[in-house]
Amino acid sequence: MKFALVVTILQLNWLLQVSDAFADTYADMSNIIGADGHRVDNAVAYITKVGPVGLAAAHSTEIDVVSSADGDRNGGTTANTVMANYSNGPIYAGLGYTAVDDVGTMINIGGSYKTEAGHFVNAVYETSEGDNAASPAVAGFPGGTKEDTNLYVAGGIKSGAMTFKAGYGKGETDGAGEEEQTTVGVDYSLGKKTAAYLMWNDNTNTGRVAAGAAESSTTATAVGLVTEF
Repeated sequence: MKFALVVTILQLNWLLQVSDAFADTYADMSNIIGADGHRVDNAVAYITKVGPVGLAAAHSTEIDVVSSADGDRNGGTTANTVMANYSNGPIYAGLGYTAVDDVGTMINIGGSYKTEAGHFVNAVYETSEGDNAASPAVAGFPGGTKEDTNLYVAGGIKSGAMTFKAGYGKGETDGAGEEEQTTVGVDYSLGKKTAAYLMWNDNTNTGRVAAGAAESSTTATAVGLVTEF
């Protein structure tokens, strides 16, 4: 058994630990999965692991929220998170629950499978609900008493230095609209932590940001370089 008590800054997607196939690009999973882009400050977390099973709980005294009145980001909202995961060889699965005072609640389920050859498939499901009529709309939470339902799946096939990837995500907000994202791309490895990429992405939003808003669609092709430090 291993355990740790830490004080840290967290992202809500620490629950999942599922790799984003198009992380830090125009097609980042955070376009669909709200937890992937939400920062939690001043967090105290307890983490323990028993064999392949991991458990964690965290309490934060400050999570950034957006005031519906002035649009400014304000801290001070309390958040509590619990998580359980299973990791054994190529298989990973995680389940998390987060409650943010006066904002809402969120449930995340994530899973992945990766072979020794580097082929992989990932999936993340997320549902969140606003706490009350005055709840602000922030990353991962729909605001008011509305409910968000989001799903993102991605996969990749590795061949030599290249990895061919594809991803699809869809998010729906009650009383507003939906958003869809489709991505295909290829990475070319230049080292253990550096890769060049070519990517095509299409994102269509049918009023999800604001009920009754006009449909918007954005298509982009990108070439870039990613590295880890």
